[in-house]
Amino acid sequence: MNMSKLRYIKVICLTFTAISALYSAQPDTLPGKTNDDSAVNLDKMIVTASRTNRLMSETPASVSIISRDMIASSPAKTVEDLLLTQTGVQLRRSVSIGEGISSDIIFRGVPGTLTATRTLILVDGIPTNASGTPFLIINEIPLDAIERIEIVRGPYSSLYGANAFGGVVNILTQEGYGKAKGSISAETSYPFSVLDQYFSNNLPFVKALDESGTRAYWNANGTASGGSDKYGLLVSGGYRAIGNYLMRDYGIARMGTEVYDKSSANSDYQEARLFAKARLYYTDNAQVSLHMRYFNSALGFGKTKNIMPDSEDVDIKGQKFLIGPQVKIAFSKDILFHAGAYYRTVVGENWNEDRDSSQTWVRSYRKFAMNDWQMESRGVFTLGRSNTLSAGFDLLRNGADFGLASNPANGEILPESYATKKAIVNVGGYIQDELNLFDRLNVVPVARIDYHSEFGAAFSPKLGVSYKIFDQLRFRSSAGRSFRAPSLVELGLDIKLNPELHLSPNDKLKPEYIWGYDAGFDITPIKSLMLKIGPYYNSMQNLISEAAFLDAGLVTYRNISAAWSEGIEGEADWNPLEWLILSTHGTIQKSFDEFYRTSLDYVPGYTFGSSASATRTFNTVKIEGQIGFNYVGSRSFLDFAHAEKLFMPDGQLKLRPPVIPLGSYNTLDLSCKITLKPYYFTLGAQNIFNTKYEESQGTLAPGRFASIKIGYNF
Repeated sequence: MNMSKLRYIKVICLTFTAISALYSAQPDTLPGKTNDDSAVNLDKMIVTASRTNRLMSETPASVSIISRDMIASSPAKTVEDLLLTQTGVQLRRSVSIGEGISSDIIFRGVPGTLTATRTLILVDGIPTNASGTPFLIINEIPLDAIERIEIVRGPYSSLYGANAFGGVVNILTQEGYGKAKGSISAETSYPFSVLDQYFSNNLPFVKALDESGTRAYWNANGTASGGSDKYGLLVSGGYRAIGNYLMRDYGIARMGTEVYDKSSANSDYQEARLFAKARLYYTDNAQVSLHMRYFNSALGFGKTKNIMPDSEDVDIKGQKFLIGPQVKIAFSKDILFHAGAYYRTVVGENWNEDRDSSQTWVRSYRKFAMNDWQMESRGVFTLGRSNTLSAGFDLLRNGADFGLASNPANGEILPESYATKKAIVNVGGYIQDELNLFDRLNVVPVARIDYHSEFGAAFSPKLGVSYKIFDQLRFRSSAGRSFRAPSLVELGLDIKLNPELHLSPNDKLKPEYIWGYDAGFDITPIKSLMLKIGPYYNSMQNLISEAAFLDAGLVTYRNISAAWSEGIEGEADWNPLEWLILSTHGTIQKSFDEFYRTSLDYVPGYTFGSSASATRTFNTVKIEGQIGFNYVGSRSFLDFAHAEKLFMPDGQLKLRPPVIPLGSYNTLDLSCKITLKPYYFTLGAQNIFNTKYEESQGTLAPGRFASIKIGYNF
């Protein structure tokens, strides 16, 4: 690792020298001179990187923003689709737009685990994946209600505690301001599904009409908002369904290295959602707000394999409810106080298969419930023009009740079924100092201490530094330590990976740790152009992995792996014309698992993406469009279901899983939105060339998908 770090020091120095030489050839602005043209118009206010309002140009962290305009013109259907277009971010999904099977977000080569993610997801600052709730429901917020999405790369436990291991995604929703307004919309892929069935599958036209009604995508949503400086309200709700989230007539399955097509039967999905937030200024200096979310989903996950003579549906259903009040008080212009709390309950149900007491395969049913309580408070103190001090405290309790598996036909408890009821508590506090020296140097030290009921204390320091060399050239760097606490699923849930293989919990697990380092340059040679480039390095210890057979057919979690990832990433955003934005990004990276002596699961060596977004107004008609290309290089994963069993000198039975390679792929998406007030029409298409690729083990990514959306603003 020393040689690796030395390479990065050389990269930083060479990059610094090259960029300085490049800048010296720019005659537009004298060093130290303030010029309105020197401030790129892509600079935006963010809150996630420091939990205080700061311009991106003042933040040492590596940050990206997906703005409201970018969301409106995008062909994305979900938040996950939006994240796929961002620098250093990859996704591993199993059910496309569906929910119920956990997604995995990979930041800078930091992978997820089998039952949890290592990226913290916030909605208006409220975490969606507390350590007891691994099943990430990132798409529960409709795109129509989102104001922007902030992405902060690198370890961030210093501010957010456990789970901010590889980075943070904060989904910020719109506020209720101005006179009452609203919108309703309906979206469907039905016309395109009919054409596909008619031309591709050679179905008679009448039958194509009938078949497409149940296979197509349907989405209805309504949003209403309004308010004043004293109060505000936003309400959004909707229903979404698709008869085939694979968007193909077949899926794939794996038996070791062998890949074969499988039926796409029972690949439907439905959801209902409701989101609301209200605010009230109790006095001129005190604001009270309330957040509420409800989400209900049902997912078909294929067919059982062993029930004879006819297979049964594998179904997953879930309900989620969250409510959280918040208070903000300005004691003076220099002292701000924030306090909040939330309660969340998640209930899941799963219908699958298992053996009964006679060893006959029967349909099985299992229910689990999780409850999260969190309280947090923080104060922000402005100490003069160049110093802002923040301090915060939070308390989080996660509880889970994993019920027994039963036969739904007679209620009989199935053998080898285990129930667990468990709770964990985490208490943490942090202090942060934001120093601005000479209007050019920003230094941000942060330190946090957490105490976890399962393993004790964890210390998470971080230091960020940025320096404005010239108005058009800024250097930034940060280093920090984070941890991920074992989830309640890893600590207490016994589940089946397949009918013959159990995944057993381990209540002796310890937290994972990561040290992350990055550096970079932000360059704005002209007002409309922003360039970013920089290397990063992550050193991970004590990673939780599936490691050893405790008994035949039984796999458990162990703290075994040390790993690292390193790379260099760059991006460019150019606004050459008032109506046109061009963006591109790329990452070259490498990762390595020291225990299994291979690259980390699903981490690609190369990624590249580019997009063009345009907005033009002709009299009363507004036209918005976007075209985007995305390339992901080759990846691999460890196949534990077909691992070789090895007896070690200490008598334990270990696993040596085969490494399964996955090829590279690229996709092309586009959209066009026409607004003729009060109506708007959107045509969107994803994976236009119908690229066939595995996004995760045995899961074929969705095929070509096109839809039309009609909306009305009032």
